[in-house]
Amino acid sequence: MNKLVRKVEDYINKYGMLDEVTHVVVGVSGGADSVCLLSVLNELSDEYNIRLCAVHVNHMIRGLEADRDEEYVRSLCDKLGIEFKLVKKPVEQIAKAMKLTVEEAGRNVRYEAFSHACESICRDKAVIAVAHNKNDVAETVILNMLRGTGIDGLKGIPPVRDNIIRPLLCAGRNEIEGYLQEKGLSYCIDSTNNTTDYTRNRIRHDILPAMQEINDRAIEHIVKVAGFADELAKYTNSIANDIIENNVEVAAISEATCKASDEASDEASKTECARLSIPISVLKDQEELISRIVIKELIARVCGGRKDIGSSHIDEVRKLYEASSGSYIMLPHGSLAKNLYGKLVFEKTLSIENGCGVNNDAALVDVEISLLEEGEYIIDDRKSKLVVCIYDRPEIIDLSKKEYTKLFDYDKIRNNMHLRTCKDDDFIIINSEGGRKKLGRLFSSMKLNQEDRKKALVIADGDEIMWAVGYRMSERYKVSDATKRIIEIKYIQK
Repeated sequence: MNKLVRKVEDYINKYGMLDEVTHVVVGVSGGADSVCLLSVLNELSDEYNIRLCAVHVNHMIRGLEADRDEEYVRSLCDKLGIEFKLVKKPVEQIAKAMKLTVEEAGRNVRYEAFSHACESICRDKAVIAVAHNKNDVAETVILNMLRGTGIDGLKGIPPVRDNIIRPLLCAGRNEIEGYLQEKGLSYCIDSTNNTTDYTRNRIRHDILPAMQEINDRAIEHIVKVAGFADELAKYTNSIANDIIENNVEVAAISEATCKASDEASDEASKTECARLSIPISVLKDQEELISRIVIKELIARVCGGRKDIGSSHIDEVRKLYEASSGSYIMLPHGSLAKNLYGKLVFEKTLSIENGCGVNNDAALVDVEISLLEEGEYIIDDRKSKLVVCIYDRPEIIDLSKKEYTKLFDYDKIRNNMHLRTCKDDDFIIINSEGGRKKLGRLFSSMKLNQEDRKKALVIADGDEIMWAVGYRMSERYKVSDATKRIIEIKYIQK
């Protein structure tokens, strides 16, 4: 038996990947990793008494090159006597329609195709095998570090998740290419993998090779760190889960409030549509690491998954410890956290956009949204959104007066920006000498009635108002000749 095949066999047995499995759906792109995976599993198929089905997804992006890959995988399966399934999807169009990156849309399409194949073959005893290897683990760890990850991001890629197995995680790319050479197996090269247009490709072609020049065992060491992080995460998560089990109160919200998310990665994150509360004193008694894990888990449970939850969101929630009762912040996917009489409460908000049963005749609620980065921020109860863009100052800029689009000097912002409703003591700088005026007086001079004042929104830099949306912006934050970076904020009513 080939050395790599024996290594993969031991890895499969270590994690019980094929226990009680009769069918394996193999994702095969035609690249070196997936061709190796298909061949290795084919060599082991008699030993494990499994039937293989190769699924190839043509993303319809690379034209003739993609058709070449499709034909190669088809002929390889014919040669090996393995069932072949083809899925063709216009991924670029899907990405545009779903407002996703091409990479995200492609991944969604692939795993949907794999899952459908599983269901059509043998749902209960089928698994999906994908060809991630040690290099992919190292790339993922570095990518997550660049994004600002916690312990979970350092774990890299799990060998088994639900019905997805990754038998090649024990092997490096050099071992995979050596196996293919020994077996005389060719493979396809995706030309987009050789560009540095995508972040992962830059890590693959630039960063990892540079690290290996410093230490030729860099990938091995990163994978080892990922293993340590996995062990640590299991330990800290078990402590956090005990705290949640013993201290969190769960109150159901009407089923009409929201719909379950398909993005939840595990059972612990599927308690969507619940109102969860925990005493702030309990969180304060924990080590900061543990309290942050608890908070992230509670956000995930009301959001329906961990996607888009970052450390900045946890930082904002922790600020509620010392806030007055009733204070709250908006979180991803239409959820919020608030301080309510000494407890942190996490819940899903009633969203107009997803048909969640908002009473359109009801009074508008107060708004508090942290503007942590570029992107779109949905204001659910108002059928409106805020679009934030940050860019270097161009030579020519349009500074004409627009009621609902403003440009600010990004480097003059000193705190976290928030979109919120007005407070009684809010003020705005009205001239270059720093003269200030209370918003209440400003609105009075503009003859705004009480109803319009209650609906008025402001962009605040800490306690200082940058923009009374639709009315006036602060002189302090205006763009000048010395401005280097601009933050553009646009308020859009749907």
